Amino acid sequence: MYRIQRYYQVYIGGKKIAAHRIIWKLMTGETPEEVDHINRDGHDNRWANLREVDRSLNCVNQSTRKDNKYGRGIHFCETTKRFRVQVQRNKVRTQSIHKTLEEAISVRDEILNQS
Repeated sequence: MYRIQRYYQVYIGGKKIAAHRIIWKLMTGETPEEVDHINRDGHDNRWANLREVDRSLNCVNQSTRKDNKYGRGIHFCETTKRFRVQVQRNKVRTQSIHKTLEEAISVRDEILNQS
């Protein structure tokens, strides 16, 4: 097993496969589109830390960038002095503008928590 970048990987038949995908296959018998590490630690392959997700939810579960002041999907527009929310969920992009950061966070969280 190799610890390469963010995930453990193994070679099977000359092909590199992420260890968490092998664990998912062994536990469920299925090959999902995406397997997400709930706690964002790509080396923590405990069964309780893995879940099947679609691509958009897997992207939501990424850490916020260090240079982001307002949180994922929120930007402050200097021109309008308003907070802009721009998020994508289930292949639908949503944009809206809000007077306060609290309102922007509330709208963003509501969108991202929809099933």
